[in-house]
Amino acid sequence: MSDIEAQFSLLQQSADPAVADAIVRLIKDGKDHELNRINALDFSRRTGLDEERTISGFLQASKLGLFDLGWNVLCPGCSGVLDVHDTLKALRPEDYHCGLCACGYECSVDEQVEVAFTVTPRIRRIAAHDPHSLPLWEYFKQVFWSSGIDLNEDSFASLTDEVTLDALELPAGEKAVLGALPSATIMRPSVVFGPEDQFTNRFASLARMSPALPLIGGGATKMQPVYVGDVANAVADAVDGKTKAGATYELGGPEVLDMREIMEIILATIDRRRMLVSLPFGMAKLQALLLQFAPGALKLTPDQVALLRSDNVVSEAAKAAGLTLDGMGIAGDSLEAIVPQYLWRFRKTGQFQKKNA
Repeated sequence: MSDIEAQFSLLQQSADPAVADAIVRLIKDGKDHELNRINALDFSRRTGLDEERTISGFLQASKLGLFDLGWNVLCPGCSGVLDVHDTLKALRPEDYHCGLCACGYECSVDEQVEVAFTVTPRIRRIAAHDPHSLPLWEYFKQVFWSSGIDLNEDSFASLTDEVTLDALELPAGEKAVLGALPSATIMRPSVVFGPEDQFTNRFASLARMSPALPLIGGGATKMQPVYVGDVANAVADAVDGKTKAGATYELGGPEVLDMREIMEIILATIDRRRMLVSLPFGMAKLQALLLQFAPGALKLTPDQVALLRSDNVVSEAAKAAGLTLDGMGIAGDSLEAIVPQYLWRFRKTGQFQKKNA
């Protein structure tokens, strides 16, 4: 008999048999969200079991290590869980703030605090044990509201359909612009390159002084480099009223490249051979703490490292909506076609590159 089965057996010996059987079935067969922050009173109503015996059963299961007991502080406005404490003594005397309601509330033990039970990871690992890995609406359902509000599958699906547009977070700058001028057109380019950029010029300059170039995160981050001239044409079209008011255009070049491919194009253009060394994100972040104060091409900031953790390419939604360069009728220029026009100065012989016969 396994340790877990032994704990089940002890529960069936020490708690009401019907309650113990219901708890064991829940642990074995219940969905992930049903095992997070279980309200014993709700459970007794759903199963038709006696309230006192159900509460006693869950307390016994908690003593046996099947569940973690927590005291939820609920928002009186939206019923969201504002905080969870291991004991009542941990309750704070100051206000609990609800970000959804934008209000602060003094904690009332009688009206705002409930006891809830969550299956321990050792017994069964559920999605709520890693809350930051949950999709937005699952986070609200399983972590924020959980036992605080009763959402059946149909009502929850209806709610997400109605308010999903409000849940799409815009960058702060874009929110400020659209808040002041709702008819504004937003241009959101991928990485921009051109004669005076701080992208291709920086790596070309670094290649001139260093025998190796770093590939942060292994160089797997994907980008869609867009020529500054194409971005300027898109902006001109917006000024001329040729774009949709209030829309956000995602501007990317004709090619999706990872950082290794971009480095290889730069090195081929300036005719220099350099080692491309993989640098893990953790190591890059540590180096950035010092290199953020370095001059010129050596500078690397923690924010730049953070940006490289995510791909920077045009989304499928923007393509489908025609909110791209192609949708505007602009044929973008590729990185490989443009950079030789200005990176020649980083070659050993400048623009007088030796031609192979």
